Amino acid sequence: MTVETGLRANELRTLTWGLFDLHADPPTVTVRAAYSKHRRDDVLPLKRDTAQMLARWATIATATDADATRFSRR
Repeated sequence: MTVETGLRANELRTLTWGLFDLHADPPTVTVRAAYSKHRRDDVLPLKRDTAQMLARWATIATATDADATRFSRR
């Protein structure tokens, strides 16, 4: 994910599943302005295979943990 998007570690830690639009064309992830290096909301495209993998991960994460709103664990 880091290599594909160029996101910094802090930006990755702020992501929640709600910031992903995995069914869009192309799939995207939004980094909020408060955490973006540009200080604006950044909408970044994702490769389709990455979006499919993330969709599977989200399904598993939310099925096993009702509070799994964060993309990554701290």
